[in-house]
Amino acid sequence: MSSADLSKILEEHKVWITSMHESG
Repeated sequence: MSSADLSKILEEHKVWITSMHESG
């Protein structure tokens, strides 16, 4: 896995976690 793929996955995870927190 390249670092670019890893950084993209981390960004998606942050967005997903943030949306989960906002939805309660």
